[in-house]
Amino acid sequence: MDLSSLYKFVMYKINVIIYMFHMPLFVFVSGALFYKECHKKDVKFEDICKKKFNKLIIPYLTYGIIYNITIKFLVKFYNWKNLPYAIVYETLLGKNVIQYIWFLPTLFFVTILFFIIYNGILQKDSKKLIIFILILALFVDEINIKFPGIKYLPLLFIFFSVGILFEENREKIEKYCKNKNVVLLMVCGVMAIIFKLMNKLLFKNIVMISSFINCLMILFMILGVCFLSYILSKFTFLIENKIFELLNKYSFDIYIIGDPLNYVILFLISTLGLSFLYSSILGTMVILALRILGVLIVSVIIAMGIEKLKKLKYFKTTIKTILVASITVSMFVIMYNSMMNIEPDSYIYKVKEESSISRKII
Repeated sequence: MDLSSLYKFVMYKINVIIYMFHMPLFVFVSGALFYKECHKKDVKFEDICKKKFNKLIIPYLTYGIIYNITIKFLVKFYNWKNLPYAIVYETLLGKNVIQYIWFLPTLFFVTILFFIIYNGILQKDSKKLIIFILILALFVDEINIKFPGIKYLPLLFIFFSVGILFEENREKIEKYCKNKNVVLLMVCGVMAIIFKLMNKLLFKNIVMISSFINCLMILFMILGVCFLSYILSKFTFLIENKIFELLNKYSFDIYIIGDPLNYVILFLISTLGLSFLYSSILGTMVILALRILGVLIVSVIIAMGIEKLKKLKYFKTTIKTILVASITVSMFVIMYNSMMNIEPDSYIYKVKEESSISRKII
């Protein structure tokens, strides 16, 4: 195996491992952060809906339509014929797997559903919540939600709930785990491997058991990340570094803005005739380094600019007006094309369902 093949193999394996649990980890953290909010005495359902809509749905539409789609249009990923379909089908309905911020509306629905079940039906009883998520873990793969925006809701609901339970008992957990984090990290890694092998060798065709074991595997991977974070928190010289603080502050913006920027970089590489660099390992590494550094630097600069724009008086009103206008015009164009039997450039709704990567995406 040459160096290039080894690099591809290692990167592929790292990618597979991360994709096993990265979204459950995200909603786990979101659940932990939501703990205090859902336990407020005077919290109201309508207030939660309004707050989460403004924090999740509006940013989703804003970045999805105004930024993501606009940038991809400029680099010719979209054209005038399929742009309305991109706005409606990809962003508004989330029907295309390349819409990388699909999790924002999903998190909105997970949060609202959790609030209804936990604060209403279960009356904030943690023991009842544990029983509920254990039962749900058995049937999670049996629940078939076809609507794109919420198809992963049951599984993500489980780990959102686990995040709530973790935060509720965090002080006890930290006290117990003190000076044991390295050992517990290793234990979590071993347990995750064991459950993965059990699923692959023993329970692959038994859906309920396989679903439950898969949830346990993901749980141990998440706990492993928690213990790893405790270990890394001791290296204060890294955490207190100004660059780290800057990246931490704009981490979400880097993720959101980074994807469209990659399209710009790849477009420039192709336009400037630099594709020959891919023919060598050194050239590939140079492009990779430029993409990483370029995305980080430019994303932070754009995020800072957006931060200043948000302070302007009519900024939010302008954004909402653009969103409403974009969606309205796009829907009108789609309806007109449908009546006139005009076919768009095939790219959007003809994309195959991602059934084969349903596990990989979460």
